[in-house]
Amino acid sequence: MFKHNMWKMMVVLFVISLVIGMAVPTYAENAGGKLRRGLANFATGWVEIPIAMDKAMKESNPVFGVIVGAVKGTVKGIARTAAGVFDVVTFPIPPYGKTFIQPEFIGQPTAPVPASTK
Repeated sequence: MFKHNMWKMMVVLFVISLVIGMAVPTYAENAGGKLRRGLANFATGWVEIPIAMDKAMKESNPVFGVIVGAVKGTVKGIARTAAGVFDVVTFPIPPYGKTFIQPEFIGQPTAPVPASTK
């Protein structure tokens, strides 16, 4: 009787360990990606300021570009840094692929808006 119950318990533990073993790499990969994104955005949020200044200077005159670009860049930088902190704090919690800021990392091109076809 004892051997029979022991055998059942060993089979159940083996199946549970297989299920957990298969789930852990996927979880670690997804949570690690969210953590990596959060750390990158936290560390590079300030880079939004010179990017916005450069873009504003190219769109208008240099004085206006520096002033308006600095303000826009500061707002974008604070948003990116805050999104990075949020991702770092919540990296173990799903969803892993969603982010509050686009593009996901600085330096990535923004996705073009598809033209409507009529």
